[in-house]
Amino acid sequence: MGVEDLTKPMKKLNFVSIATNGYLDYWKDQAQSINHHISPDTMCKLFLYTDQPLDARSFAKELTRVQVKIFTIPSYGWPDASLLRYRLIFSKAATWPRDEIMVYLDADMLAVSSLSYRDFNQKDKRGVTLVRHPGYFRPPGYSIIKFYFAHPKVAFRDLIVSVFGGGLGAWETRPSSTAFVERKLRRGYFCGGIWWGTVSEILSLCESLASRIDLDSSRGVLAIWHDESHLNWWATTNPHQTASPAYCFASEYPALKTLTPKIVAVDKRIASPG
Repeated sequence: MGVEDLTKPMKKLNFVSIATNGYLDYWKDQAQSINHHISPDTMCKLFLYTDQPLDARSFAKELTRVQVKIFTIPSYGWPDASLLRYRLIFSKAATWPRDEIMVYLDADMLAVSSLSYRDFNQKDKRGVTLVRHPGYFRPPGYSIIKFYFAHPKVAFRDLIVSVFGGGLGAWETRPSSTAFVERKLRRGYFCGGIWWGTVSEILSLCESLASRIDLDSSRGVLAIWHDESHLNWWATTNPHQTASPAYCFASEYPALKTLTPKIVAVDKRIASPG
């Protein structure tokens, strides 16, 4: 058995979230879950944009395995807290180390198994990694036939969505929005709650989408699914990597039953902040 090289630098992983108003309580649960599940070989830092910096800093003292950096922002409500995420992240571009990995994570998501740098490192591949939306994920290959036989209502609904919408997903279909996706490009729908890449790649994405959202706003247009609509437009025009919904797991979707969750989306019908 070899001896571990303790002089080897630890890999660094950064999580960034936005939590205003009652969502700070969700973030606290998230931070605790990451603090518990982060691998010992990974140095982890949490970046938080919040309107309650004093509360967040006090809570952060309880975390023993992660560092926390807090940015103060106004008390954005819905949908601004979601829609402005790209602008907020890019506004602090000068503070991000370019050679590290940044993971954007909605405040209402929890780590449920071990997380390490390896889980988010694409090795020699380049490009932002997007996570397949759990509601529109279907088993690959011939497994989908068995799935549809077991869930005929889902099969019928998927058929209707595909015929009338062009592909599974909640696409922006109005040409008035910069998030509009042509019918022929509506393939592979991704969730807005988690995505990652090198800091340079993430900042490039954020700069592009912030500008497009600003343009929509100047015209009085709001994309159907806000930031997620713009992210899915970006996915149709930029090379990227793809990860399974194990990183955005939701137990109510039967197509996910063969996946082992790493990060779960909190069911806010059951868990409410405050």
